[in-house]
Amino acid sequence: MLIEFSVENFLSFKERATLSMVAAKDNALPPNFIRSAQGTNLNLLKSAVVYGANASGKSNLIDAIRFMRNFLRTSTQNQQGDTPIKITPFKLDAAMVSKPSTFDITFLWRGVRYNYGFSADSQYIHREWLFSYEKKKGRMLFERTQKTKKSEPQFRFSSYWEGERKRLAKRARSQALFLSVAAQFNNKLADNVMSWFQEWLKFISWNPAEGSDFFKTCRLIQREAGKKEEIIDFLKQADLGIRDFIVEKVPIGHLKVKSKLPGKYKKVMKDFDRAVKALDKTLTNVLKEISKKGSEPYELSKNNVITVHEGKDKSGHFMNIPFEFTEESDGTQKFFSLSGLWLDALEKGATLVVDELDVRLHSLLTKWLIQTFHKEELNQKGAQLIFTTHDASLLDKALFRRDQIWLTEKESDGATSLYSIWDFKEGKPRKEENLQKGYLAGRFGAIPILESWGNGR
Repeated sequence: MLIEFSVENFLSFKERATLSMVAAKDNALPPNFIRSAQGTNLNLLKSAVVYGANASGKSNLIDAIRFMRNFLRTSTQNQQGDTPIKITPFKLDAAMVSKPSTFDITFLWRGVRYNYGFSADSQYIHREWLFSYEKKKGRMLFERTQKTKKSEPQFRFSSYWEGERKRLAKRARSQALFLSVAAQFNNKLADNVMSWFQEWLKFISWNPAEGSDFFKTCRLIQREAGKKEEIIDFLKQADLGIRDFIVEKVPIGHLKVKSKLPGKYKKVMKDFDRAVKALDKTLTNVLKEISKKGSEPYELSKNNVITVHEGKDKSGHFMNIPFEFTEESDGTQKFFSLSGLWLDALEKGATLVVDELDVRLHSLLTKWLIQTFHKEELNQKGAQLIFTTHDASLLDKALFRRDQIWLTEKESDGATSLYSIWDFKEGKPRKEENLQKGYLAGRFGAIPILESWGNGR
């Protein structure tokens, strides 16, 4: 379970900003938090919602969490040692551009609290650390520092670090995280920590670069027995009119080049077509070879979904009517695509991070999705939901506690500030206060400042 996440000098975050999932001392909505999570003294929230104006930094918060997870998974892939780290500091202050960005996360995994983080710029890892806490006692596992790009990383290990040290430290290049390297070489402790990032920190993203949620849902259906029935029931509960569906694998055909160019270009196009076919054949063989060696197969096919609705024949009798997936509404397509990851997070107890959850979904459907995380009978393993939204109708005291509502605001220097409604030292909203009305009236900030348009023009 996520305890807190902090980021500094990344995208629109200039100063350190922290999202905390620790429940405040408030007796409101007990089902919304887990008391004594995993046998510890921590009370952790099951969900957090982030509001803010456009360009205020909501999505940048999600991107910061995603960057940390993805860099952990991929930092060892650059074997050349000279490829810059794709990291973006706060650009609106020249003094920040030359400083490292910092990512710091604390999470609860198998009853142990871990704190992991690193500071890095595009050239090298400046700092990296890992601590664990058992029964309130903190212990350093390793710390890494590097003063300049050309200097060697310096490591400190405690007696609690198990396994190799010197050999792994030497393999940690300036642009690679030590935790990634140690996990790659099957260090038990590193592998245990990495497993939380890989299996229990999940994202639903509409960014194609992050992979298709539609593909991930189809893959879950194909790999896990009973998953299709769960999703069908989920779709029925959402009142989308889908009674059944079929997931088909459609082979990806070879590349074809057709041209209606004038005759003098035909020879050029024939040569090009020949080259494309050769490339296509090579690519097919490479992907087949990767599929044999890798844990994640590269399938030379795409998924096609046929949905089934109830209709009537000419005699008025009920019958099943197939629909192409593209015939469904955008909202239905989105709901189907997220359904696999949503149910998987609830079943496993994962932390699910979603940017703009409300897009293409009715407010009541969005609210219903959120409530699945709050209901104890549906969320029995401590799953958490963190999401951004513009839907002010969700600001309901019957849905969220005050410590679950977070806001991003763009300061005068263009930097993002992050705070929760509970953080208000003066004028903290009362339990019975209408949060939606207060937010839209600007009482909590984090709304666009709109100027009049057209007067006198």
